[in-house]
Amino acid sequence: MTDLCPFCAVDKLEPRIFYDGGNWFAFLAAPGNTRGHAILAAKGNDPCPNTLTSEVLVGLDRALADVIRVLRDHYQPKDMAFASLRAKEPHFHCHILPVWTEEERQWRHQTGHEEGHLLEFLGLQEQNASNEHQAEREDKGWTEEEQRTAHQVALGLDIQGLRSIARF
Repeated sequence: MTDLCPFCAVDKLEPRIFYDGGNWFAFLAAPGNTRGHAILAAKGNDPCPNTLTSEVLVGLDRALADVIRVLRDHYQPKDMAFASLRAKEPHFHCHILPVWTEEERQWRHQTGHEEGHLLEFLGLQEQNASNEHQAEREDKGWTEEEQRTAHQVALGLDIQGLRSIARF
């Protein structure tokens, strides 16, 4: 038997899951690209939902709306952004990121973009977070799994709050 992909190995994600609805579940990224960074993933492991089919996408609209509502109610960000970028993990999933006023304001000041360019903004957030996560692992001598566990512990109160709102 081969190892399950990280999204099919739900038992490892269980402590961070705050939403379970139909074909979809959501959890906080640990570490995330910004405060409140969540991942909405298709359910299944037989087979892994890595091909966009009508069966995989069933209920995405409802799940996305539910998760955005829960994140908005808990974090109260300026706005929300989401993207589905298939890269390292082919399992179909979406990243949902709160957009924070101060982070966006600082980025717009640095780049001169008065409006638009949100994908560029999200890309820079991802790059900066990746660099910070790498530096943290090097500084503390952590593996990626040790870092994920430490961040998961730090997210405990947020996860409880999200679960309460989602009635999970």
